[in-house]
Amino acid sequence: MRVVFVGASPLAVTTAKRMVAVGHEAVIIDKNRDKLDRLRDEIDCGFLNADGSRPAVLREAGSTQTDMLFCLSDDDQDNIIASLVGRALGYRRVVTMIEEPDYEPICHELGLDDPIVPSERIADNLMDLLEGRETAGLNTVLRGGLRFFAFVVDEHSAGDIANLELGHQARIIAVTRGEKSRLPDDGMRLDAGDEVALVAHEEAMDRLRARFHEERTGDEDADSARDDG
Repeated sequence: MRVVFVGASPLAVTTAKRMVAVGHEAVIIDKNRDKLDRLRDEIDCGFLNADGSRPAVLREAGSTQTDMLFCLSDDDQDNIIASLVGRALGYRRVVTMIEEPDYEPICHELGLDDPIVPSERIADNLMDLLEGRETAGLNTVLRGGLRFFAFVVDEHSAGDIANLELGHQARIIAVTRGEKSRLPDDGMRLDAGDEVALVAHEEAMDRLRARFHEERTGDEDADSARDDG
């Protein structure tokens, strides 16, 4: 997968390092040249010394070749503007980090459906610890080579859920549309933008990633992934 980061914040840097370590491609955009120069020795990725909220910059970063745009700078307003510009330029999925929770409903009104509020997430985790609700990562609860997998439905995958033809190594467990999640049934129809969660055998993970994450730009590649199943 290819991801563009707007802002070289600690969260962006940590995420980019982890992505690159497992073979994904990353580009980091930041206005601070000194910060980027220091990062060049730490992360094997692309760098753009520019204002990531400007259309020309996000266009240069490659909207059509990018799977996700993460707007993770230290400025909420910059992140919101960059997210709106990125969405207008055709980035497939845009994630907006905001430190001020009051911006979250505004993001939804603007059509930015993936805002993250780190302070609220950390507070939730601390409350879980305080009240004895320690939760493990999703994949740690599975055994026997099973893994969780999720993808966003695009135009090529939209339609009757039965037409996905996932093969015997994967099972859909939930479909989320907007703020509501549903258990799947054979008659369900998937719309573009729906989020699908499934459980799959680890042997199927590369095929699923290729089909739903890495090869969504063309029908030919998608058809090839289906044939492999």
